[in-house]
Amino acid sequence: MNPDIYNMLLKKAAEMSGAAKSEYEEPKESSDSKSEGNVSSKLIGMIHDQIAHEAYNAHLYLKIATNLENMGLDNIAKHFHGQFEEENEHQAKFSEYLTDRNENVVMNPTPAVDVNPTDITDIAEKYLKQEQLTTKKIKDIAKVAWDEWDLLTFNFLEEMLKGQHTEEKEALTFRDQVKFIGSDKSALLLWNMNFKL
Repeated sequence: MNPDIYNMLLKKAAEMSGAAKSEYEEPKESSDSKSEGNVSSKLIGMIHDQIAHEAYNAHLYLKIATNLENMGLDNIAKHFHGQFEEENEHQAKFSEYLTDRNENVVMNPTPAVDVNPTDITDIAEKYLKQEQLTTKKIKDIAKVAWDEWDLLTFNFLEEMLKGQHTEEKEALTFRDQVKFIGSDKSALLLWNMNFKL
């Protein structure tokens, strides 16, 4: 289990079994309005933002893939084409979750990709930073779901975080391998030929 999730469970258990409480108390209703599907408007808004964030990730990775192809690093580019597909799958999962809860899905505008990383070091740093940001955003939604005692949403987000852990680990490995290569262009070409994370 994710350590952050485990710590949240421990904290919630401690709150619910406090010494002053002699019996179980229902969690307090959030002041936030609930929709027909029983998901708060705050959580729905955060999930809509996450869908737009995943769309941005997809566009970013497609941009990186095309830049790598222009650099002659086609095998590394294939990894980012794969990332593009995965980010689109993440968008679909968040959308399907809201639909399963009988909620309306709003497609917020996706920000334009305003970076143009053409150096392999810049690409590696941007890749890792983006995956770390994605992890943080999903954790933020999970915390709200937990605080609202929306366990269906919380459990869905825990599953998303498991996959996100793998994504972030891959990005870290990519960045570490790029650091090892440094500015050696011959090593970079060899890495491209044998690329695997």
